[in-house]
Amino acid sequence: MTAGSFSNPPADVLARLGQLREALASLRNVEHLLSSVQIGPKVLRDVLPELEASASSWGGDASELIRYCEASGGDPSLLVGFEEFLRELFAEFSRELAEASRTMMTAKARLSLERGVRKMVPVAATALEHLELLVEATWARGVALSLRELLLSRPDIGSERPYLPVPISGETESLEVLLPARVALRALGGLLGQVDSGSGLSVESLGDRCRLTVVPALRGEMTAHFPILPSLPETSRVVAHALAHYGVTVSDDGRVLEIPLFIA
Repeated sequence: MTAGSFSNPPADVLARLGQLREALASLRNVEHLLSSVQIGPKVLRDVLPELEASASSWGGDASELIRYCEASGGDPSLLVGFEEFLRELFAEFSRELAEASRTMMTAKARLSLERGVRKMVPVAATALEHLELLVEATWARGVALSLRELLLSRPDIGSERPYLPVPISGETESLEVLLPARVALRALGGLLGQVDSGSGLSVESLGDRCRLTVVPALRGEMTAHFPILPSLPETSRVVAHALAHYGVTVSDDGRVLEIPLFIA
């Protein structure tokens, strides 16, 4: 295992995550208002300043969370691109909101803002999921499981999160690993979500490690179901940073993982 103290995050980290979750809820509310023909310009003019003020802090909150995750271990260079992506994303949206606040809420302006908000909601939600994965990896302790048990576990069962069916090939029962299931499976779901549908994982033992390789159109001996982590341009590097806490290495293209085997 590499860096990471696996202690609970400090209160300010949890508070920033909470603020971003609330911001996402507000953003979805504004999306609903913009799409409703029953909501007039006056209501929108009243809610836009609050959303604009909230959006101005999103980039800073995200950067502070990334600083915390970098300080908790792993290669900080892996998160540089992710932080830049978030800063540009939130800065562009803040400019759109500022422009909307300065102009008359005509039908054309409203439609333009609605398009911007509708575009922003899924990206912001995905960015938040990536940040939550990074933070959870700083404190979630690994559990000793066979690789088969890990891959077939469903830690998010009962949630509304969609699952990705993934064929698995190779010996998994005799390989024991030390990983937290939710972190590991969300990370795998993020990597598999970036490749062609029908791709699977081929497993091979390397002595003290096992290698998982993404293989297109794989016909496996079993099928796992990974919680989907929607992709961003930096997903592979975010996943690599999260899994590094457990000694897992991820190739630059996100198609090969090597996991240390656990020996009791």
